[in-house]
Amino acid sequence: MFFKKRRFIANVRELEKSLVTILGEQFPLLLENQKNGELSAAYYFNHQEKFIQLLRKKATRSSLDFVENKALQNFKISGLQIYNVKTNSLLKVKLVVFKNLISKIYLDIDNNPLKVLDLKNINVDHLNVKFFEGDNNLTEKTLRRILKDLNNKKIDLLDLGNTFDIEFKEKILYVILDMQDGNYITIDDNRAVYRIIHDHTEPVKQIYPDIGLFLNSYSGNKNDLKGYFDY
Repeated sequence: MFFKKRRFIANVRELEKSLVTILGEQFPLLLENQKNGELSAAYYFNHQEKFIQLLRKKATRSSLDFVENKALQNFKISGLQIYNVKTNSLLKVKLVVFKNLISKIYLDIDNNPLKVLDLKNINVDHLNVKFFEGDNNLTEKTLRRILKDLNNKKIDLLDLGNTFDIEFKEKILYVILDMQDGNYITIDDNRAVYRIIHDHTEPVKQIYPDIGLFLNSYSGNKNDLKGYFDY
C-alpha cells in the first residue's frame, strides 16, 4: 500500500526521530547515525505483518567516513509500544535496524497509520534485541548471480556496489540504479526491470521484461531515464 500524501514521509521522519530519541541512550550510534541517513522515501506495506520501509538518500562522503570508522551493527528490536489515540490503547512496534539506521518499522495499523499515534507517548516494555549478520554484500552477490551472463562493460553501467533489496507485494526487487532523489531502477529474480518512484499512485511499474533489453537502450546517462519517472 502506498500513501499519496506528501505528509506521510514527514510523519515517518517524526516517528523515526521519536523512536531514535527513546533508544538513543542504549544505542548511541543509532542516534548519532541518524543525521547521516536522510530519508528519501517511505512505503507502507499491508502484508500479514504490516510495516513501513524507509529508503535513504545516497551516502555523502561524511556519512561514508562515519560508517568506515564506526562498528555499525544490524539488529531487530521488539518491546516498544506507542499510544494509539484512536483506540485508546498501546500499539506494539518492532524495528529492523541496518548499519545503525532504521530500515523497517512494523506496526499493525491501517489507513494513514501515523495520524493516530501519540509520538510523545512511547513506552519500552521488556526490550528485546536480536543482532544479525547481514550487509549489502549478500544482496550484491545475489544480484550479480542474477546478472551473471552480462559482460563487465554492461555491469559497469549499474550501481551494484550500492544495491539493496526492496519488498513489494511479496516480490523482492534489487536496486541497480539509484537516481539519488528517492527513485530507483530495480530488477526482480526473473530479471524484469522496474522503476520505483516515491509519492506516486503507482510506485512500482515494470518498464522492461528483461535486463538485457533495458541495457540495449541505456548507455550510462541517468538523465536518459527521467522519462520513466514523469508524474
